[in-house]
Amino acid sequence: MRYAFVPSLILFFVWMGLSPTLLADPPDFNGRYLSGEHNGERPIIFDTQSGQLWQRATAQPRSWKEALAYCQELSLAGRTDWRLPSATELATLVDLSQTEPAIDAKVFPFTVSAGYWTSSTYVASPDKAWVVDFSNGAMTSKAKEDAGSVKCVARWIPNGDGTVTDQKTGLLWEESPTDERGTYAQAIEYCRNLDASHGTWRLPLIQELKELAVGLEDDLGECGVQDPVCLMESCAHQGGCGPLGLFDGPGLQGCFWEPGVWKGRCRGYWSQSAHAEIDDANWYVDFANSIVTNYDNEYLHLPRCVREP
Repeated sequence: MRYAFVPSLILFFVWMGLSPTLLADPPDFNGRYLSGEHNGERPIIFDTQSGQLWQRATAQPRSWKEALAYCQELSLAGRTDWRLPSATELATLVDLSQTEPAIDAKVFPFTVSAGYWTSSTYVASPDKAWVVDFSNGAMTSKAKEDAGSVKCVARWIPNGDGTVTDQKTGLLWEESPTDERGTYAQAIEYCRNLDASHGTWRLPLIQELKELAVGLEDDLGECGVQDPVCLMESCAHQGGCGPLGLFDGPGLQGCFWEPGVWKGRCRGYWSQSAHAEIDDANWYVDFANSIVTNYDNEYLHLPRCVREP
């Protein structure tokens, strides 16, 4: 059996005061999940396939806004960076070989056969959001004022030294970058001059930078933010590529990033990914409204640096 980033997860469980225990002992489990045991309970599940931590329990049904608030306010197993998962994220838990519920019930025994909220708004009707129905694994939309079940997710480990580890990719991110905006060249230089005690820093690729954003529309449409077509000029301002409501995100100041994890100004952040057809233009993410687009390299944006583990 292979587990992604298991050593760092085991250290994380120990740091939380949990005893790391493999849930993946055959024949009961499929080699995919890890859990931390505490006082005879397993409050969280680590999915080695997606690199995400999941709340094992199911919260009582509530409206979409109440579900967002519940996850943002959740304190579980020493973590406070929980959030409502996107549609793509929640769908990774679906097991179509099972029904009622369509999930590995040995790992998630508290899952009900009902619709679970996601953070993804239904683009065609903004008063609705996507839900995953675990009675059969189907994905559909639902009015945000209706009640839906809730399961929260977390992905990032704040290291307490100004860096944040991404459990999915293993990348190490700068937690609180400079507040000073600069050109693309200045952003490159800023990362090169960053504290070398943590290794060699660089500007992220646009695909890496998009991973920090929440509230985006995932890959549910033609121009979903996880779809490479989003980087084409014809799709840059459509569908999941943004923009959403200005300062209407779940993070501090209304930023479209995870609350309790990221710090910094709620503005545009440079990537090192150059536009394929426009000279001297690079892609960036504006976390004030979730837009993924490009601009002239002399324009002023912020840097947030990253490095390999």
